Amino acid sequence: MLDIEIGKELSFGFAHHLVDIGLRFFFTSARDPTLLPEAFAQKPYLQKPYEMDRLIRILKELRSA
Repeated sequence: MLDIEIGKELSFGFAHHLVDIGLRFFFTSARDPTLLPEAFAQKPYLQKPYEMDRLIRILKELRSA
């Protein structure tokens, strides 16, 4: 789970690193998912406040990928 905004910074640099080392992750934020750059448009996104059913569904998807 990677929040799009960490403090005043965006987490996309770190997200690129996670992709490079092959770790599965998804984005979360209270902000609009259109903040995601094209490179991450296909990554799962969980809107805050979290819906438990959606969180569970994303985790299952990542586990089976």
